[in-house]
Amino acid sequence: MNWHCSVFWGHMGFDTRTPAAMETLALLERQIAIPVVLRRSVEDYAALADALNALAD
Repeated sequence: MNWHCSVFWGHMGFDTRTPAAMETLALLERQIAIPVVLRRSVEDYAALADALNALAD
């Protein structure tokens, strides 16, 4: 998945791979994206949070 980050904006016509953009990309590469689904309950997301926290332990 390409995050919405200026590193991937090759269409701009100039080098968007600035030090700040590269730092942002390094942070994004350590993240996960959790889709928001309106039909999911708060309890579903709480269970997901618990499972993710268990992975971090």
